[in-house]
Amino acid sequence: MTPRTGGNMTDITAPTASINPPAPTGVPGRPWRERWSGAAGRLPTARAALGALLVVGAAVITLSVAGNRASVPTSPYLVTTHAVRAGERIAPGDLAPAPLVLTPELAAAALASAAGTEGAVALRDLPAGSLVTVHDLVAAPDTGDTEVGAVQELTLPVPLDRAPASLLPGERVTILSTVDEPERTETRVAVADALVVEYGPRRDDLAAIGTAVLTLALDDARTAAEVAHLSRIGELTVIRSTRAVGAPWPSRVTLDETAGGSVTSVGAEDPPGASAGASAALDGAGAALVTVTDPGPGGGS
Repeated sequence: MTPRTGGNMTDITAPTASINPPAPTGVPGRPWRERWSGAAGRLPTARAALGALLVVGAAVITLSVAGNRASVPTSPYLVTTHAVRAGERIAPGDLAPAPLVLTPELAAAALASAAGTEGAVALRDLPAGSLVTVHDLVAAPDTGDTEVGAVQELTLPVPLDRAPASLLPGERVTILSTVDEPERTETRVAVADALVVEYGPRRDDLAAIGTAVLTLALDDARTAAEVAHLSRIGELTVIRSTRAVGAPWPSRVTLDETAGGSVTSVGAEDPPGASAGASAALDGAGAALVTVTDPGPGGGS
């Protein structure tokens, strides 16, 4: 049928074209809608392949990480088998080795052997499973068969110019206290062979420049009180005694200027008046508290 046109009108009775446009040049055969449907049908298969590839890659990475972890060497270090409170003594069974991987810094302070830990005192609360380091315990004082109470920790300010340049926890020190009076200077042993817990310079106050803080572990409260008293009335001198534990010390050394600068020493075990020209007034426990030195011929007492 020949279409009839009139002006701009088109005869709608004329045969219409196909709803499928001609295939693009060079692609014979299927209409474009059919080709698009086929491509869309293949998309899920490609996504599944990509997902499978990602899963396989993740599995390979996981196995590689697990293999690397398994190859990291572990070493046994002591941990607590149950909670240990600060001040409690370490008994057999309180500590046990456990394989751990530690940083070099932490491994340097961690305890790998229980040798010497029995009877040591915990310096802080240690929950069950805690890694035990040299900073967590203080060695039990050597008291022979004498039972001692809980360790007293005494902290003192000490002048840096009369103390060792460095002290490590576990070292031993002897503390001297020097009292200057108008006609006499007396130095007394505040404590001998005390155990060092902590030592370091003070930086919290400008007035404390040149001062260090020394923490000692003392086995009884009386000694702690005496050392604290002597630290307030005299100037302290810290002597490292780590390599000379047990060396004898005089209980005091007195310089008497009225007697021509004579020096008098009284041993710790000497009875009152055992040293010529000196006598000591004793308190109930036998500690020399007051020294009266003979000024010499023609002098007063």
